[in-house]
Amino acid sequence: MQHAQTACAVVGAATVAYYASRSLAGVSRELSRALFGRSRAKRVFDRKQTEMEEQIARALEWCASVPPVKPALEEKIVAATASELVAMQKHKDVTAVQLLMVFVKRAIVAHNKTNCLVWIGIGDAVAQAEAADAKRKESSKDLGPLHGVPVSIKDNIDVRGSDSTLGMVRYAFQPRNEDAALVKLIKGAGGVVFCKTNIPQTLVAYESTNHVFGTAKNPHNTDFACGGSSGGEAALVAACGSVIGIGTDIGGSIRIPCHFCGIYGLKPSQWRVPAFGITTPMAGQEAACSVAGPMARSVDDLVTMSRVLFNGSQSVDGNTIGVGFRDAVYEAAKKQKKLTFGYYDDDGFVAASPACKRALRMAITALEKQGHTCVPITPGGLGLPCVKLMYSLLSADGGRTLLGHLGTEPIIAPIKNLFAVVLIPRALKGLASWYMRRVKGDPFIAAVLDVAGERSVQEYWLLQHERQQARAEAAAVMEQHGLDAILCPGLVTPAVPHGSSAQVGYGAMMTGLLNVLDMPSVVVPVTNVDRATDRWEGPYERAPVIEQRIRRMYDVERGHGLPVGVQIYGKKTADEALLGYAQQLDAALKA
Repeated sequence: MQHAQTACAVVGAATVAYYASRSLAGVSRELSRALFGRSRAKRVFDRKQTEMEEQIARALEWCASVPPVKPALEEKIVAATASELVAMQKHKDVTAVQLLMVFVKRAIVAHNKTNCLVWIGIGDAVAQAEAADAKRKESSKDLGPLHGVPVSIKDNIDVRGSDSTLGMVRYAFQPRNEDAALVKLIKGAGGVVFCKTNIPQTLVAYESTNHVFGTAKNPHNTDFACGGSSGGEAALVAACGSVIGIGTDIGGSIRIPCHFCGIYGLKPSQWRVPAFGITTPMAGQEAACSVAGPMARSVDDLVTMSRVLFNGSQSVDGNTIGVGFRDAVYEAAKKQKKLTFGYYDDDGFVAASPACKRALRMAITALEKQGHTCVPITPGGLGLPCVKLMYSLLSADGGRTLLGHLGTEPIIAPIKNLFAVVLIPRALKGLASWYMRRVKGDPFIAAVLDVAGERSVQEYWLLQHERQQARAEAAAVMEQHGLDAILCPGLVTPAVPHGSSAQVGYGAMMTGLLNVLDMPSVVVPVTNVDRATDRWEGPYERAPVIEQRIRRMYDVERGHGLPVGVQIYGKKTADEALLGYAQQLDAALKA
């Protein structure tokens, strides 16, 4: 979708005709956006900046009132897993209040560098930490798995007393009265929820920028994006400003930020985690599954949080499948010998960059050294047909839902390009498609232009049937090759420079198609961009448009040192086994 403007530019007369034929209401909306939307957005942004400054000041004032921990202990705290932090409290090495103080200070340092935070709820967080310490003093035998552990939450997940803005001006300054179901589970397990994190406007972009809070940056190199839509969460966790974060994922929104920032993340199967209280830009849309999941600096912490969320899901949300965390499955997968992994570096739509291919090769080599088998495969259910299916499903409402949220708010570039395909008339879309296919020799963008746009109910039902067939095909490939899991790049490229995601949005297909197929996926960090080994050699002038844009953007000199990860994904609802395999992969890479 992001490349429709290029195609439209070559059909000049038709484009002029299109704009000339726009309805009076459409023209009025554009004028309102230009005249009033920007000034309103600026006012909201300024108020939010002032609000954050006040929250930071209150948080630092409280931190100053807490007896400090010794530097060596602080480093031990920051390096610890959630389970280790609970054990440290049991042994009276540290209190929950001290843990909160350490991570609040770290979070503020991270925010000053990356603009990752949107809210700090210090008052409620202190109350949670003090309650945790009081409980430990009564008895240290029955502490929850997250007892006293600071946890951060993505903007669109409801936390009492905070906004859930989705990065949109109209939803600012509307604090929620109730915690989301998963937040209740986290607090019930002893977790201390203390902040919320930055996102892109509408959540449907993989660069976290909006008019409410500004742009979140990558902690490894602030000239680059931290990803989206859970970008602020990844930046915070990567900068050691939180122990575990919770993100959401509709097309890679957990996995892309984890890949960009060098941390671990799980996109669970649909309905393993309760969704009540998660604000979404497309409520009711289930064609490409949006799910909440954990983001952390270790697989251990993904497991700890998954256990909390899966085990409590049946009691708080009637929509979940009601299957708790299966420890026996996880333990067996973690210890299983002679696993078989499929792998690919080209999903049939866009091939991966040299850095991402190298990371995949490193993962394969590490697993093979441990006695596992890795076989190249053609991924089932993916490729151009699934890309067409995804865009057909997600644009079936003609863009009305997202536009309805935005009103007169100025639209960020990635979203603007999204609408460029959905809203143009079929006749113009046909001309643009013809140009991309016949003149530019790019059947991929042409195919997306062919299918994006409003659908009837009957057409939508047929698309859902196609989705079921794609899922069956993906399962058949795993069965055919006897695969335990599949490896692929975390994305086609490492972190992108700010402002470039609008031009290379198709790269997200490496992650987005797994939402259509509803297959759980874990991102595992592998390596870093190396200017000496990761150059993209050879001509590309005749390559498909998306590859040309990715290669022009790809810069190993500027991006030297950026993290690079891989995805490992598996069968629907086999989340526990997948986490066990991810543990094996992580251990193999570190061996």
